[in-house]
Amino acid sequence: MTRILCPVDLSESSRRAFAQAAAVAAWERATLAALLVYQPEATVASLRVGAGTLPRTVTGAVRDALVGKVREHIAPVRGSEFCTGIHVQEGTDVAGTIVP
Repeated sequence: MTRILCPVDLSESSRRAFAQAAAVAAWERATLAALLVYQPEATVASLRVGAGTLPRTVTGAVRDALVGKVREHIAPVRGSEFCTGIHVQEGTDVAGTIVP
């Protein structure tokens, strides 16, 4: 195993999953990337950027804000230094975005 992709949704459960992925990445000496699938209709409080809900499409500024939120989310995780990338993809089918 050389690469691990770990989907996150900014919940505590996804932080624990990322911690497990980081441990496996360290053990396997694999690269690790975090993926947030942005759902345009999402109104989940943890995904809010500023006031109100998120816009319907991912623009550069929104993408940067979401990457920042993911970075903050995974920062406390031991092994997060193995994370080589944070990806934000727009879509409504999370599973289909991860495995097309």
